[in-house]
Amino acid sequence: MNISSKDCENYTAILQPPPTGSRINPDSIVGCPNWVATSILAIYSLRDWKAQAELTGPLSVWELSEKASTIRRTLKAGLEETIQAMEGRGSVESLLQSGNLGDDPQYEKQLLAVVFARSALILLNVVVSGAHPSLGEIEQEVVAIIGTLKSIPDPPLMRFLAWPICITGCMALEEHYSFFTGLQQQFETPALGNVIKVIRRCWSLRELNTSPRGIDWSDALSSLRLNLLFF
Repeated sequence: MNISSKDCENYTAILQPPPTGSRINPDSIVGCPNWVATSILAIYSLRDWKAQAELTGPLSVWELSEKASTIRRTLKAGLEETIQAMEGRGSVESLLQSGNLGDDPQYEKQLLAVVFARSALILLNVVVSGAHPSLGEIEQEVVAIIGTLKSIPDPPLMRFLAWPICITGCMALEEHYSFFTGLQQQFETPALGNVIKVIRRCWSLRELNTSPRGIDWSDALSSLRLNLLFF
């Protein structure tokens, strides 16, 4: 399901702390921290603003860049803080060897936060520059997310990651296709099965694409006639 600007305003209000908002915390529901969730909503609002500006024209590239930079700074700052906190606990490898990773829910939350934040950066780059997997900023985040996903040892954690896996997989270069198709075999869940279906359709559509904006998950969802939340 595509989120409208009005939806974004409503969801953002809900995510605000009391007394202006509610006590809903996406971190405890889907593993996505509040600062990432509000940034994702801001990106969807930016997408709609850009589309409207292109219709009424001309689009101000400077204004688009300024709006995107504000969101990017928030995500980068949160990402840096989270990674620093993780490094303070030690590497994933050392925690696995000690058997402590499964006993550290905070570290697992931080792993999820990193994946969501990097996926949001991919979404932002797609909105600003188009759905082009070879774009350096996109490829960099895809590679980083793959590295983080490989370090997640607990299969149940993967059920939280349908959205970021879809965003990342759809923007992956062909050299990374096998990683995403392997996820379906490694972690057999209905949600992940649907995600891989969307990713595969995105890849196949891209082979036939002539659009300057590229092909992304929304095109795959439309092609499959699927209506999934948050896409």
